[in-house]
Amino acid sequence: MKNSDYIKNREWSDKFIPEIKRILGETFIVESSEFKDKNEATDLIIMELEKKCFACRVRKYKYYLASAWRDQFTIRRKLFESGKSEMEKIKEGFGDVYFYGFSNEQNDGSGFVKYTILDLDVFRKFGSLVNNRKNECWGEEENYDNSPNFYWFNIDPDIEPICFPEEMIIKIYNEGIKE
Repeated sequence: MKNSDYIKNREWSDKFIPEIKRILGETFIVESSEFKDKNEATDLIIMELEKKCFACRVRKYKYYLASAWRDQFTIRRKLFESGKSEMEKIKEGFGDVYFYGFSNEQNDGSGFVKYTILDLDVFRKFGSLVNNRKNECWGEEENYDNSPNFYWFNIDPDIEPICFPEEMIIKIYNEGIKE
């Protein structure tokens, strides 16, 4: 991917940052107990005290319309320029949580029709278990339009046996297609 493509893609995906922050806040900040509120001046609690690093990927609405991709998430596996791909960084232990969302029909940063929040530590731990299930649980996709190549991973709960353990999925939101 050329630097100009990166800048263009980054500018588009950055429109979603406020909405992603809102969603992640709602996911990782919870209301305190009555005891904590009354005795410790605590109304909200961040679920975990350690630093969390979030990797985020937003896909355009047209990719949600292609039903084969709705129950997948993708991670870039190869860049056309020098530098590490997202998969290389994740394998090295970077990133704790992966936000993967499909934009709503407006594609303007105003929301998502579907998103999945994944625990990357669980993904790293169990990723080797799906190695023998290529084409069912995962695959490689080549892009010829100067965009990065990627791996796709199936998280369809109807596949038996499931590809990844339940604890990998922190949250799924699916608004669905409006008729």
